[in-house]
Amino acid sequence: METKINKLKICVFGTGSFGTALATVAARNGHDVVIVGRSEDVINEINTSHTNSKYFPKEIILPENVRASKDLEEIRNCNMIIHAIPVQVSIDTMEKYWDYIPNGTPYIIASKGIILKQKKFFSQAWNDIFPIERNIQHIVLSGPSFAIEIMKGFPTLVSLACKDLSIAKQVQVALSNITFRIYTTDDVIGVEIGGALKNIIAIAAGFIEGIGYRFNTLTGAVTRGVFEISFFCKFYGGR
Repeated sequence: METKINKLKICVFGTGSFGTALATVAARNGHDVVIVGRSEDVINEINTSHTNSKYFPKEIILPENVRASKDLEEIRNCNMIIHAIPVQVSIDTMEKYWDYIPNGTPYIIASKGIILKQKKFFSQAWNDIFPIERNIQHIVLSGPSFAIEIMKGFPTLVSLACKDLSIAKQVQVALSNITFRIYTTDDVIGVEIGGALKNIIAIAAGFIEGIGYRFNTLTGAVTRGVFEISFFCKFYGGR
């Protein structure tokens, strides 16, 4: 039996490739989507031609129900937020936006990595950003996934982590579709670690291919890399 999706207003922070791709996913599900950003050129292009040629070929067309804005007032009546801003500038950006965010809004972090200034993952710094009484829920979304393939509608699987699984399920229903499959978990730190460390394995895979080695070496590196990440998750998560 198909789950009915209620139409939401979803704000996406960040006009980059992954923010645009996730905005497209949400729009394909019928939601009203606004990308909040700073670049006048990108915002105007999204609103006039429904393209984002800074990150995608011109033939990649955004849905009609995706628009872009610099107006922070757009955030006040949103039902869900997707955060797709580079991790090292995320805290400064969130401090500019946080007074506009309605209390209790699900806040999906799609940025990968460790906040170097605080030497913390988002989940560890969350209560320093948003006081507990605001009840803004921290949710982590991670692939691996490539923005261009999401835009082209290639089947994509992602993980969504939240300590409150009922909220993760709400987001899963809102964003999942036939080409974008979301799996939920309450292992927030595990997904954050995986999201941060998977790129190291990807770089290693690139080196292996670059020097001419083939599948034995590549699969060995990836398999061992997955083991090392899972081992680190067990060690770090138990601290």
